[in-house]
Amino acid sequence: MIRLLAVVLLLSACGSKPADKGPVDYSAPGGAFRATLPGNWRADEARVSDRLSAFFGPPDGPRPYSQSMAVYFHPASDPQTAARLYLASGDLSGPPTPITVGGLPGLEATSSGRERGLETKSTPTTTRTVVAWTEGGFYCLEQIRPTDDPPSPAFDEMLKTFRPGAKPQ
Repeated sequence: MIRLLAVVLLLSACGSKPADKGPVDYSAPGGAFRATLPGNWRADEARVSDRLSAFFGPPDGPRPYSQSMAVYFHPASDPQTAARLYLASGDLSGPPTPITVGGLPGLEATSSGRERGLETKSTPTTTRTVVAWTEGGFYCLEQIRPTDDPPSPAFDEMLKTFRPGAKPQ
């Protein structure tokens, strides 16, 4: 009887999606920024080059965890010019548009590309990039998703609630 109960519980757990914990207030390591994020997205706080944090989700749908959001900080002596050059280096789908993020002036742009998976196939992707400059450098907030997937509203929420913090070292 106990084995049967264990099997039933295991099977029911395998088919369920992660519980939606609702929005959570996220604070990056070292206090580099704060934002509101979905509680069921996975965070990766490993410092890779200028990346401060990355997030993967949503956990459900046809391609679980296929969308990503990341926050970078790029040091620069002329942050506005550096941010504009950074955007211009991509294959933009149109001209950048002005935006304000966390009280900082910035630009937003979209580009298309391909992302290679673990298999030999590559997936067409859409990248939405927002740059916002401050003293000493600029933040880059980026959302990458498979082009045929609808964009998660999580990126808009992150942009709306993004607050820069201590200058990343």
